[in-house]
Amino acid sequence: MSRAQMRTSDGLMDGLTTNGVLVMHPAGEYVSVPAPCLGREISVCGNVFALRETRSAQQRGKLVENESNTLQDGSLIDLCGATLLWRTPAG
Repeated sequence: MSRAQMRTSDGLMDGLTTNGVLVMHPAGEYVSVPAPCLGREISVCGNVFALRETRSAQQRGKLVENESNTLQDGSLIDLCGATLLWRTPAG
């Protein structure tokens, strides 16, 4: 189970993994030299949060309601230090 457990606004149990699942979406269209982008942490239920103070902190970041967890061409996914680049078939 996750370390930073919480309840969603509709009462469901949610949480963050120990070292976080971080996603960084490209700003605009994916290019070979992307512009800097903000990293976000994705919860077990798919909610988007600002980064925690440290990756293993018990306190979660602030909920970011206006951003999507849907991967897009050029999204970077950081799984406990292993970074993956998401490419779409069109990309």
